[in-house]
Amino acid sequence: MISVRSCGLTLGIFGAVSMFILAWWLILIGNAEGPTTLFERIYIGYSFTPLGSVIGAAWGF
Repeated sequence: MISVRSCGLTLGIFGAVSMFILAWWLILIGNAEGPTTLFERIYIGYSFTPLGSVIGAAWGF
């Protein structure tokens, strides 16, 4: 049987890594500028910048 704690930790880590990779992917392809995104409206402090990627990882976890 799957532990609730293990499942929550796994999903939290996956969410954090996903937010971090998304921010850096958009930074590297040069598409980070533009209108406010849904992520920036939902997650306070999140933006497609190096610092924003760390903040997004914290929100994702």
